[in-house]
Amino acid sequence: MFSKIQVFFLIGVIAGFVTTAFALHCYECDSGLQGDCGENFDPESAKIIDCSTVKVPRFLYSFHSMKNDTGCRNIVIEHENEKRFVRSCYIWVGNVTVTGCADIKSTLDDMQLLSCNICRDNLCNI
Repeated sequence: MFSKIQVFFLIGVIAGFVTTAFALHCYECDSGLQGDCGENFDPESAKIIDCSTVKVPRFLYSFHSMKNDTGCRNIVIEHENEKRFVRSCYIWVGNVTVTGCADIKSTLDDMQLLSCNICRDNLCNI
């Protein structure tokens, strides 16, 4: 028979696999730091991140009564005539595919949002 410790350990291992299996995965890169993240994006060499490991931004704690939503984002911004492509996980309150791009645009200050796409499928931010 299994001891209680072995059973709890086994349950923990299984829970870890299930959590990872159902977590959203996105490409993560920034063309300002990696050349292959821009218009010539190469998914084969891109970093893939498990969004369940991304910490919720601290300012979202004030929205504790609202459910956080997660998606993959692919944005293009322009600053001082330079385009920058950013791909990453995106965590926000409410429905990220409805309000996410508007929320991103409102935080850019002196940058211009040229394009924005937030999606919910694995590796959809190509």
